[in-house]
Amino acid sequence: MTLQSELLEIGKSKLTQMKTLLDEMEVQFVLGKAEAKEVLERERKNFVKYVGEQKDQFRMANEKTESHRNSLREKLEALEAQLSKGFSSNKKLFEPAKKATLHAIYELESTAKAATGEVGIGLQARLGLFKNKLDDYRVKLALLEFENAADLVAPQEDLKTAVADLLEALKKEASTGEKIDVFAHEMSASFDHMKKAFSELLS
Repeated sequence: MTLQSELLEIGKSKLTQMKTLLDEMEVQFVLGKAEAKEVLERERKNFVKYVGEQKDQFRMANEKTESHRNSLREKLEALEAQLSKGFSSNKKLFEPAKKATLHAIYELESTAKAATGEVGIGLQARLGLFKNKLDDYRVKLALLEFENAADLVAPQEDLKTAVADLLEALKKEASTGEKIDVFAHEMSASFDHMKKAFSELLS
């Protein structure tokens, strides 16, 4: 379940609870305005506290996730830059380029391993598929000799495309954190509107 769908489920659950509360308040309204006001204020405080706690938890989780996303983005961009350089037709320059590309791959693999479990499920799935392509390319590159450099052109283009796709997925996941803040703000605002409506009704 994604973070967004979890939030929607939590929101639906809280809204259902609020509907039950409103039904109870209708009964209490008949019994007495003062008691209804107390119940409304108590529930408002509980709800605001809950929304605040959830927002803090999501923000802390998002900050940790954002750190991993930034590290992944940095390593992916470094690999993308190295792949874009290609390999020199000069034998002397071939080995340093090969070593630099392998180094960028090792750095990315280490960062991806650290991010496992710390990024969204969708991104983790993409990382798993990407890792297979990366492993395949790394093995071919490690065994590659200068004379056969042309054999790596097609796999290199495939890997460049996979890197670009993963960078796009990182960008999309980053926007989820912003949606969480908007959701929490909207939930608080809707409760404030409801409180105002009840205050006017009970006054």
